[in-house]
Amino acid sequence: MNKHILIIIYATILMISTLQSVNAQSAINRYDIVISEIMADPTPAIELPDAEYIELYNRTSIPQSLHGWKLTLGATTKNLPDIQLSAHGYAVIIDEKNLSAMAPFSDSLYTL
Repeated sequence: MNKHILIIIYATILMISTLQSVNAQSAINRYDIVISEIMADPTPAIELPDAEYIELYNRTSIPQSLHGWKLTLGATTKNLPDIQLSAHGYAVIIDEKNLSAMAPFSDSLYTL
């Protein structure tokens, strides 16, 4: 398995762990917000830009705030932006350098 993919899987596990600890302090329940897509290996690019991203989905019928959530990638932890995730809405977390390339594909892009 590609080392890069293993890092993304590890980051996902850490993110889920962080989300669960944040959930204990908020109105969000476990599995209300899920990782619906991970683009860990975008090369060769097919129909989308050559950009890595993580897509979050709000499974509930009420808006949710992701204030205080963190994403851990390897030894680096970053705060997610203050995302207001609409009911049944998506948020795509992407590196800032890929924002303009992904803009035509989503209106819910957020950078780290």
